[in-house]
Amino acid sequence: MDSLKDISSDQSLKVLIVCASWCGVCSNYKNMISSDLEPKPIWVDVDDFEAIADDLSVETFPTIVILDDSGVLFFGSIDAKQDALPPLISAVSKHPPILQYRKLGELVRERLIK
Repeated sequence: MDSLKDISSDQSLKVLIVCASWCGVCSNYKNMISSDLEPKPIWVDVDDFEAIADDLSVETFPTIVILDDSGVLFFGSIDAKQDALPPLISAVSKHPPILQYRKLGELVRERLIK
């Protein structure tokens, strides 16, 4: 797992991928993601952060959380395909935060981004 300390406070856009080490789809997806993707996704393994799946109401793996300094831009699952994440990041980075996920953004910052 990548360290959550790798998230730079200088980088306003953050991409978290909530996964599980026992999830075959997550393992395959992690191997598909390009190492030069920017911003670099941070893998949040629920085995390392046991309560996070419940706290975030994660229903399926992998779950993507994209946020910036203003709030959560995307929260949900996507097809675990190599080319699915870059266009999603590009699309949501141009939109304002989703108001219904304001508390989720606060929770992610409090629990995962320090």
